[in-house]
Amino acid sequence: MRAPLPPHLLANARQLRQLLTDAERLLWQLLRGRQLAGCKFRRQHPIGNFILDFYCHDKQLAVELDGGQHNDPNQREADERRTAWLAEQGIKVLRFWNNEVLQETEGVLEEIFRQLTGPAPHPRPLSRGERGEEEVAAPVERAAMCAISGKTDDELDRLPAEQFAQLRDTAALFPDELVESELGMIPEGWKWSTIGEEVEVVGGGTPSTKNPDFWENGSFHWTTPKDLSGIEDKILLDTERKITEAGLKKISSGLLPVNTVLLSSRAPVGYLALAKVPVAVNQGYIAMKCEKSLPPVYVLQWANSVMDDIKQRASGTTFAEINKKNFRIISVLIPADKILNTYSQQLNCLYEKVAEIKGEIRTLTQLRDTLLPKLLSGEISVDQAGADIKEAT
Repeated sequence: MRAPLPPHLLANARQLRQLLTDAERLLWQLLRGRQLAGCKFRRQHPIGNFILDFYCHDKQLAVELDGGQHNDPNQREADERRTAWLAEQGIKVLRFWNNEVLQETEGVLEEIFRQLTGPAPHPRPLSRGERGEEEVAAPVERAAMCAISGKTDDELDRLPAEQFAQLRDTAALFPDELVESELGMIPEGWKWSTIGEEVEVVGGGTPSTKNPDFWENGSFHWTTPKDLSGIEDKILLDTERKITEAGLKKISSGLLPVNTVLLSSRAPVGYLALAKVPVAVNQGYIAMKCEKSLPPVYVLQWANSVMDDIKQRASGTTFAEINKKNFRIISVLIPADKILNTYSQQLNCLYEKVAEIKGEIRTLTQLRDTLLPKLLSGEISVDQAGADIKEAT
């Protein structure tokens, strides 16, 4: 029987659950409820004399989020001792900086997912044959499963039955033959096109900043590439400036719909984001309205994958810029409809969840900035502040 945990450790864990940082709150929303690889995580989980930020018991995986104080040499040494002790207990530790979680959310989730779905070290899971399960994947299917997952054939056999079946179903979406195309071999049923044929490519403009009628008390989001400079998760929820309806009428592309893909076309070339609010853009953008066959999340990832090509097509004497004409002719590979639909469904859930959580964090941050000075000055009481927070959330 496991010895009971010290009362002070339990009390500390409960307190830490009430004092989550923005990064911890965001990651917890994405891990809770078995959302990632079907694995259960606990937050602020006591083990030994330590409290782990997030812990998956089934996979013996701890996820630790670090702030700037962990740069201190003494703190680094303490972290190393903690990690070594946990390793002796069979627990692997993943460490991320807070800003990585907030700005590179996708990459953090991908790394956690990779650790969760990799083979467990001890004890070795039984293979499908050892579990008495029938192997139903054909050799070609297994080769596709290895290519998609990055796993070896032996590692496939160690996957839990549910993950194996999900991977097999994904592989089944891909054709098992390649055919000739003008740009080389491609999967049967896929085709090459140009991005200009698959999305509507538009630009933007800037209403006169000397006319207050275009700016004062504006309510429409208007973005410049500066708004994307700190957005690593590629989701745009807000803009620094707003314009009025009169100002909006001065922009030929008007108000672009939610899920428009934004690419900065100059100063610099290459910022990317998926607009999660209706937005107007300035002349520093190429905006892609995805109202045809390609889902916005596919267009976003396509643009990221061909960014080197996009930048090479930019030119200019003062600063590099890619114009709409040169952008529209860039090639894009179009998968079969089934694959596009499955891809879109899976990524849409992730992007919507991240957008929702970032919106909540923004609301809570604004509340903090508004209420904290009033609390410190005695203008409002703690009870009043609590009521305001409850009403806002």
